[in-house]
Amino acid sequence: MPASRDTCLLFTKQFPFGIQENYLFNELDALLAGFKRVVLIPLDEHEYNPADNRMPAMEGLELLHLNRLPAPGISRMARERAVMAVLLAEWTSSRERGMMFRRRKVLAAILRHLYRNAYALNMWMRSEGLTPDNAICYHYWFHNSLVLTWLMETYAGGIHLPQVARAHSGDLYHRDWNVIQGSKGIHIPLEQLKWKQADRVFTISDHGYQFVQRTFPQYARRTAVARLGVRDHGFAPRDPVSGMRTLVTCSLLSPNKRLHELPAILAHVHQPIRWVHFGEGSELKKQHIADELSRLAPHHRVEFAGRLPNHEVIAFYRSHEVDLIVNLSRAEGIPVALMEAASFGVPMLATATVGNPEIVNNVNGILIPVEFRHGDVAARINALLDDTEAWKACSLAARRTFEMAYHAGNNYAVFTRMLKEFEAD
Repeated sequence: MPASRDTCLLFTKQFPFGIQENYLFNELDALLAGFKRVVLIPLDEHEYNPADNRMPAMEGLELLHLNRLPAPGISRMARERAVMAVLLAEWTSSRERGMMFRRRKVLAAILRHLYRNAYALNMWMRSEGLTPDNAICYHYWFHNSLVLTWLMETYAGGIHLPQVARAHSGDLYHRDWNVIQGSKGIHIPLEQLKWKQADRVFTISDHGYQFVQRTFPQYARRTAVARLGVRDHGFAPRDPVSGMRTLVTCSLLSPNKRLHELPAILAHVHQPIRWVHFGEGSELKKQHIADELSRLAPHHRVEFAGRLPNHEVIAFYRSHEVDLIVNLSRAEGIPVALMEAASFGVPMLATATVGNPEIVNNVNGILIPVEFRHGDVAARINALLDDTEAWKACSLAARRTFEMAYHAGNNYAVFTRMLKEFEAD
């Protein structure tokens, strides 16, 4: 057991830059309780404004500007040979050759950037004296950071630190995510290389775990489930208030989220609804939704709060009586927004897609088919909102779901201990 392991290299897409990956804030406390150093390494840092840096002031938390580190001595010819070797391997192993061929130039550019950063990372790791006994690589996504460390080991002479990754949604399912979403636009390459590099992959859902068992049985022993979680901000049982009821949605206004269908559902809901939406979306989409709601259900109203810092969303739950959170997505991993609502005892309505049924059921809310009829969904909402005792039972069940499966204090303490003690097979 590597009792001396005190450094965790946490690879992210953007965090602490940009506006995504807010849920990592819930995990940092546990990581810093287990490790003396947690080094954030955002791969896409070069795409974000330094003014968007949300780095919290926490003892032991560091930020590595990987794109700014020197990487001297790189041979262009050697780099191109490496890029061509990876592209050839991808061509022979990819489950989506057509998309790979169409995007080969983009993929080559990504590989050149990762190759450069592989040399920079190796120099930094050596200067820090990092070894498998005192450090571990934790990849928050089953994504390009695994390619980075593989390139470092294969071409830059780097040592193999233990490689542990989470797998969420598109980063796990790859081409299958397009099928689930009913789209064709997502291409996440180098699937087999990532599996080759990872010593252990933790899916955030049972659905993801079962997907690996079916699709990649050769890697089944490397896979386990490690659920995400949110902080406990307190829970006070209450009775639903009379008058206008509050419904919340929290997501991008994207085709996959299907919030443009909510006005047609609410047209059949007779209690007046205040619909509050948290998340980004174009003004055109917002206006279309508002116009549809006004046309179909003028007794309801919608408010677009925009993308707020997570603490402001939490403050909204604390200060408002929220009756229902709605998720109409065609595809989801397990939304953190549902976990947060459940922690406040808010009944949940969600489609039975991918990981959603692991957090939403007909005891703590309303689980609907992926292909639903507006009137049927509205009837379920009416039944819940009209029955005070049924609503209170749902509220208590939602809170129990949070306590049993998505409590950050429990989940992340266990996960951090695993990282601290992990030894590759």
